[in-house]
Amino acid sequence: NLDRAYGFSIRCIKTKFSVSTANDPVVNDPSDPSTEDTINFNGFKYKTVLSPNTGKIWLDRNLGAKRAATSSTDTDAYGAYYQFGAAKCPVGFGVPTEAELKAETTEATTGIKVINFDSALKNFLQIPAAGFLNDIGNDSGPGNNPAGVGEQVAMWTKDESVVEGGGRSLSVKNDRVNREEVLIAKFVNSRVTTKLSVRCVKD
Repeated sequence: NLDRAYGFSIRCIKTKFSVSTANDPVVNDPSDPSTEDTINFNGFKYKTVLSPNTGKIWLDRNLGAKRAATSSTDTDAYGAYYQFGAAKCPVGFGVPTEAELKAETTEATTGIKVINFDSALKNFLQIPAAGFLNDIGNDSGPGNNPAGVGEQVAMWTKDESVVEGGGRSLSVKNDRVNREEVLIAKFVNSRVTTKLSVRCVKD
């Protein structure tokens, strides 16, 4: 027996049929095989997908989405929109770094490399064109105006931007190359107050 003032490290082990608690979003019900590795978070049930590029484990849909995307314009797969650094992720998962998301998308070496909407959807992450919420007001009022919905992929990383006072994000949208408009996937600077999609990776 030791005094309660002493502090010790704890190492955890995952059991096949762990018991769900308020701090453990993974539910494994031995009577229902379909619940294996189900992530319960904020009223949504997520599954996980394994990256063919890095072996990392990702949520199968955007945070706040009802389901994994069935098309680029699947509104049930858009999920919630968050300002930079504001997303509260499930225990054990977090917003990816730019390098982590880049390795799975624009620089994927195995499977589908993201270069446009079609490849974003066919990529193992099944990324929809959820667009974003613009923080700049227009004639209808201030901020939170939908922009690029169904026409642009816009997804946060956790890397800060030194240019815009915000963060780095994956963007797939129309851009100009040699004066012609083409769909281009790249990482860009986004304002901290703009609200984008979030896809979580296991820590």
